[in-house]
Amino acid sequence: MSSFQQKACSKCGLRPTAGNQLRRCGSCLAVKYCSSACQTEDWTSHKLVCKNVGAARKEELVPFILAARNGDVATVERLLKAGAKVDGDTISGNQRIPVLITPLYTAAMTGHAAVVAVLLKAGAKINRTAAHGFTPLFIAAQKGHTAAVSVLIEAGAEIDFATDDQCTPLFVAAELGHEAVLAVLIKAGADVNGKGVIFSLFWCF
Repeated sequence: MSSFQQKACSKCGLRPTAGNQLRRCGSCLAVKYCSSACQTEDWTSHKLVCKNVGAARKEELVPFILAARNGDVATVERLLKAGAKVDGDTISGNQRIPVLITPLYTAAMTGHAAVVAVLLKAGAKINRTAAHGFTPLFIAAQKGHTAAVSVLIEAGAEIDFATDDQCTPLFVAAELGHEAVLAVLIKAGADVNGKGVIFSLFWCF
């Protein structure tokens, strides 16, 4: 059953009451439940399907992530048209500690402003945190990608987003000497007197 058409709990078969919604399995995203109790009870029979569907979902996303990383606008648009999930995430195996990445985060990290624009137009969540809890704007500022930073700001990205260590896009750009990015952030109204300035010299990395 398609997760987008499912209207009743996969375990008990009941429809949610007014004001409530079914909860999607966070791993495979293929089935929905009315409660955590139903999901727990169904796990024994669902776990094999969940593992296989989840693995397939991540495998399908790999071309999307690669296209975003390579700045391949045509392929990104083609995949979106074919039904690729604009906010789909997968695990990056390129680091010692696995982290979640999304197409938008990947495009921002690699500085492909045109891809960033396409993904935002398609509905990508602009302030969603991904790897290390960073937003797309934060990683674009950290990498010094001025064009990507500008596109994200113009689209409404949260300028003064702060990590758990109180580091903001403005402060990470200042620390790394990305003057062009710094100028864009300041012009957009970034807080130059925030408390993050106290901690950024020690905790942004």
